[in-house]
Amino acid sequence: MILCLPSIAIANDVDPDPLKLITQPITVNPTTPNKVTPRTIKPSGINDGANPTTTSDPNAIDPVELSQKADKDAEFDLLKGELPCLDSSSSCISLSTDKAISNSTTLKNLDQQIAQNQTNVKAIAESAKGNIFTQIQPFVSFLSAPIGLGSIVGSVFDNLAGNARTDQTIAQNNATLQIRIAEIERSKLDAKARIEDSVISSLIQFDTLKVEADISVAIANRESSRFKLIEIGYRLGEGDTNSFISLQNGLDRTRLGVTESKAAMRSQAAKIKRIVLGDEA
Repeated sequence: MILCLPSIAIANDVDPDPLKLITQPITVNPTTPNKVTPRTIKPSGINDGANPTTTSDPNAIDPVELSQKADKDAEFDLLKGELPCLDSSSSCISLSTDKAISNSTTLKNLDQQIAQNQTNVKAIAESAKGNIFTQIQPFVSFLSAPIGLGSIVGSVFDNLAGNARTDQTIAQNNATLQIRIAEIERSKLDAKARIEDSVISSLIQFDTLKVEADISVAIANRESSRFKLIEIGYRLGEGDTNSFISLQNGLDRTRLGVTESKAAMRSQAAKIKRIVLGDEA
């Protein structure tokens, strides 16, 4: 008897030889167990008051930086006070000079002296006018009394001579007052020039001190950030105590420099206020 077996379709990608399948080596790709890929941590920017903090978003606003800027603006407004401005720009120098001249006690006193001397000049002029009537007064007696002609004529000449001396004295006094007024006016111009020079030099000096204070603050912030990193390492056992204390002392000296620079800036601002709002001889 002949049995007919059904045909089996074999896929093209399957080798029909079973022995070849058994004897063919199997290739396995080796892998390293528990392999950890290191992660790179990028340090964030250090906010030192001068350089912006590095962030992934360029439009992001650092709240610490905003707080520092607000404190800095408030400190500057406190220094400015009632001053019209507080910088060395040409417009600020002009505004400050005009205000200093208008508030100067020295210039006000000089104006009062000029006004008083001008009043005295007017009084002398009025006195000279009255002296004309004094000169013609003896002639009234001469016309009303025909007798005693010799004594009357003598009185006239004496009176004219006296009036001449009086006129000379009045002229001398008037010239003296005019010279005095001119001297006061010159002193007034000199005082204005001194005030203008004081305003310019003091504002330029303030700008210099302000820049120095800003730089010292920036350096102190950087040193503070650096010290914090070193302190973490020290607490983990890195470094030695003497080096750590030396770094700490250096940071304190840097902070002391900030205090001194800000004190110099405040002192200069107070000097500007005396010049612009009061009087600085």
